[in-house]
Amino acid sequence: SFDWRFDSEPLCVEIEVTADEILIRDNGVGMSEEVLANAVVLSRKTDAVTKRKTSRKGMFGLGMKTACANLGKNWTVFTRTNDAVETLGVTFDLVTWRSNSGNSNFKWETELYSLDQTDLDNLSSRGHGTEIRVQKLRDRNPSIGAIGALLARAYKGHLESGDSILINGEKLIPPAYNLLPDSRVDIHLELKDSDGELLVTKDGRPCVITGWAALDHKTHNDDAFGFNLYREGQLVEQWNKSFFRVHLMTSRMIGEINLDFVSSNFQKKGFDDDSPEWKIAVKALTEYLRP
Repeated sequence: SFDWRFDSEPLCVEIEVTADEILIRDNGVGMSEEVLANAVVLSRKTDAVTKRKTSRKGMFGLGMKTACANLGKNWTVFTRTNDAVETLGVTFDLVTWRSNSGNSNFKWETELYSLDQTDLDNLSSRGHGTEIRVQKLRDRNPSIGAIGALLARAYKGHLESGDSILINGEKLIPPAYNLLPDSRVDIHLELKDSDGELLVTKDGRPCVITGWAALDHKTHNDDAFGFNLYREGQLVEQWNKSFFRVHLMTSRMIGEINLDFVSSNFQKKGFDDDSPEWKIAVKALTEYLRP
């Protein structure tokens, strides 16, 4: 959703979670028929259809199809672009598919359809956006509090700049830190080569680290300390401890660090810690944070 906002409108993502259904609705640009048809084909990248080459948040995470399949066995995508005359939909039922395994007469294609006036169309009044409904959930008792806490931290920068996420009608509030007074220091590190030139990645990204570090007001015997690592304003790893040796006194170390130039790992679940960019960043931050 955050990758596909409509013009300069603040993005609003509404999430509804019950024991029977998870719903995610946004006011983004929505998808055309061509984009939707390609977006729901396994192993097909949407970028190849939209011709989008800019870096985005979608380079981390499971992707829409895999994420939906992990959450439930039945899911539907509704979407509408600003210039569309109708809302499009497509439904997948993994139970039906699995029950027809080995059936050579089964039609494996899934057809797009249009909503008519008798259908519940939550997007027509908005003019544009996408709605995903996941049913036949694998986990019928999700923790609303845990979901909200993670999303508020994951998109903290967006929430602070005017975008919003609501879960079951409650707007998420960016998490606050309880820092030791006067302990916060800003971080701005430009990584340079042996000739003093700024390092640049293969795709032209300058190797610059920004963020802040501070001391928490207390030591921790839990895992909630270290650094929340962001890329493109999205949390990639929380409470990372790669830049200092962990013991009781360093359990007060806390902060947020932006690593926009470091690529994702193969599973798209974190940074690629085998990449030269990650190794250079770890070395630079370890030295910088040592005092």
